[in-house]
Amino acid sequence: MIAAVAYLIVAGLSVTVAPIANAAPVKAEVELRFGEFAQLHKISDRHIASFEKQAIHPAEISTYAIKLHAQNQSAIDEAILQRSDPAHELYGQWLSLEDAHALTQSDPNGVKEVLEYLNMHGVASEAVTRSYGDRHMSFKATKAQADAIFGADFAVYNVDGHARRGTSAIKIPKSLHKYVFTSVPGVGFGFSHTRKQGSKRKLDNEEAAHVKDLHKTMMEDLAAQPPSHNNDPIAIQGQPVGVSMTGSLSQCWNYFLPACVRAQYHLPAVTSPTTGTSIGTLNLQPNCAANSDLLSAWEQLFPNVYNSNASYIPPYVLVPIDGVDPTGCSSSDTGEPDLDLQTVVPLTYPMKVIDFEAPDASDESLYGAVSAMGSNGIPKVDVLSVSYGGDESFYVNYFESNDTAAQYLVAQCQTTDAIVASGTTLLASSGDSGAQNIEFPALCPYWVAVGATDLNINAGVTAPSYAEQENDGWGYSGSGGFSTLGPPFNAAPSWQQSAVASYSTHYKDYLYKSLQNAAATPDVSAMGRNYIIVTGGDVYQYGGTSLSSPMFASLLAMINSHRVQNGVGLLGFPLPAFYANPTLFRD
Repeated sequence: MIAAVAYLIVAGLSVTVAPIANAAPVKAEVELRFGEFAQLHKISDRHIASFEKQAIHPAEISTYAIKLHAQNQSAIDEAILQRSDPAHELYGQWLSLEDAHALTQSDPNGVKEVLEYLNMHGVASEAVTRSYGDRHMSFKATKAQADAIFGADFAVYNVDGHARRGTSAIKIPKSLHKYVFTSVPGVGFGFSHTRKQGSKRKLDNEEAAHVKDLHKTMMEDLAAQPPSHNNDPIAIQGQPVGVSMTGSLSQCWNYFLPACVRAQYHLPAVTSPTTGTSIGTLNLQPNCAANSDLLSAWEQLFPNVYNSNASYIPPYVLVPIDGVDPTGCSSSDTGEPDLDLQTVVPLTYPMKVIDFEAPDASDESLYGAVSAMGSNGIPKVDVLSVSYGGDESFYVNYFESNDTAAQYLVAQCQTTDAIVASGTTLLASSGDSGAQNIEFPALCPYWVAVGATDLNINAGVTAPSYAEQENDGWGYSGSGGFSTLGPPFNAAPSWQQSAVASYSTHYKDYLYKSLQNAAATPDVSAMGRNYIIVTGGDVYQYGGTSLSSPMFASLLAMINSHRVQNGVGLLGFPLPAFYANPTLFRD
């Protein structure tokens, strides 16, 4: 036996290699106890062939995990819907996170079976870390052990220039399929969630100076308006109300600034101080916000509203999720995360803002980071905006069958149910590709999908907006359409059914006829063009649903602050109330 520990370099990382402590059991012995192995997930041959593969030493030790289904999904759905229905006696009475994890826990029998299964492969029960209601069971194992456990061949794959661990297929005993959702790492390594960026335009120094002065005047003009407009209903049925468009606010079509957001959505000129509420954004490496850009934006764009002295730090906290590489940020990928913070912070000040940073653009990073909120020292926010998405059509083509893709996607969505049941509002950009590529997590049932709108050049900022067009010179749209998976995996949820039925009576296009019972996006929309930010030290205009999601999230966070101040609790999952009260919105 080798006494010393050896080291192997895999994908540029130093990893420990050790002798295998326990040989894998004879497959026949496992099948005698658990039944025949059967395929759980498999990537299509076309996709797996497109990734460069690098072998891992059989003795390399890494952390693996098994993710389990919830024991009673119908009870979870009922609990969320009761608390999101304004007519129900439990409306707004969200669960504690501990109770939410208890509600969404996996089947104890399944946990017992999985522990015994791992034990047969040399992984002792006491060496398994169980979290999130036993739905996430992690353990250390050699590559050889993991291959035997998951009927896999774990390797390092090159995905868009990034090294990711995974396997092309997972096989476990058929008797465990009803409990086990997937492995980590697993087959999802090939998904590259991308920021929903529209277009951007750099301002020269003269224009940037003009915008700085313009925003100062906009804030003064907004503050001078009669305060009554803040209590008026938002314009509906094409009727502009509220702020006069004379003066500087008439420039909002050209330069959409925080003052324009406040005018368009009837917000106070300055947010009142709040306690007990918070908002967060999520970014996936290599995308990372630059604190220097936020400070620069604060100084350049908001000196008359916020304290801009040299020692002032905006209320923003960076929280890295486990596995984040401190050197993994790209200096060329700061613009989109900068957009998050420079949208949220000016609107919600002085509310606590947290920017979560996850290791990479995979499913596990995205859904795993959301699921981790409130556990293991990671804070939990009341509203979370995510501007990343994975095209539904890509998932469908990625797996060997549509059924496998659908089951995988539904299960990923369900991993965040406990966070929703505990009162957090989850929002996601719907995408910037029109109706061609509907996206997850925007299509997840308990997430709010946010599309993009634009102002009409011939109308004021409080007039009705328009859906963004792809042919308007910016090259993106608000993204809307119907899930191609459709029923039963992605049927229109109960709160959408009336709206979808009404839509299908007016629009008979062949694209929608066969999908009129499928889940639809977006749920809501917000401005998605010409927003001013500082990134890389320069001033830019940015747009897309990456702007719309943090903007709408900020509005909900402000609503939360007023609700908490009035003792009525968090808004939580808002869609049943929104769809039941369409006059709250401009159509």
